[in-house]
Amino acid sequence: MTTTFMQAVVLQIIHLKPATLLRICFLIFGMVLISISFVSNLTQFYLAFAGIGIAFSMITPGLNSAATLSVESSEQGEVAGFLSAAPVVGMIFGPTIGTVLYNIDPTYPFYYGGLIAIVLGIYFQFVNVAEN
Repeated sequence: MTTTFMQAVVLQIIHLKPATLLRICFLIFGMVLISISFVSNLTQFYLAFAGIGIAFSMITPGLNSAATLSVESSEQGEVAGFLSAAPVVGMIFGPTIGTVLYNIDPTYPFYYGGLIAIVLGIYFQFVNVAEN
C-alpha cells in the first residue's frame, strides 16, 4: 500500500530528479533494512516495512529514469531489457543467499542487504546521472 500511495500520489506532486531519487532513496532503503534487525514490537515492524515501501517506490522510477536518460534512443530497447531482467537475477540468487545468511544469523540478510543498499547510495553520490 505504501508503494502504491507513494507512486500514485506523492511522486505526482513532488517532482524529484532521477539523480536525487537515487542519491537519497538507496541510503534510506539501507537504513530501513538494517533497522528491521532492531525492532522490538509489531508497530516498529510495520513502520520499518512502510519505510521499505517508501524507499523502494522511489528507487524504481529513479533507476529506470536514470538508465533510460543515460543512453541514446537506439539503445532504449537494450536498457529496457536489462531493467526487466535484472530483478529476475535477484529472484534467482536472493533466496539462496538469504537462506545461507539466515542460517548463520537471522539478522544477517537485513544487515547485508542494508549494507549493499548503503554502498549503492554512496556510489550514486559520485556518479553523474543524466537529467534530460
